[in-house]
Amino acid sequence: LLLECTKKLEGIMETPAPEVYFSDITENSLKFSVYFWVYLNKEKGRAEQESIYRELVFEESSTNNLEFAKPLIVSKLD
Repeated sequence: LLLECTKKLEGIMETPAPEVYFSDITENSLKFSVYFWVYLNKEKGRAEQESIYRELVFEESSTNNLEFAKPLIVSKLD
């Protein structure tokens, strides 16, 4: 899913190819690192391209019935 989302970005470079690495397991999450290269222009800078990518991941996750971990709030009542 993460790799497929890179293919939907405008200006994605084919070389070097996008890469996804499973980088860590924590108590509440699985962490992945995604590397991709895009042509940047004055209209769309790095921060905007990263934001667009995150939105694509969120949309595709919902479409594929994948859920993001929800924060756990622990309260102590006296």
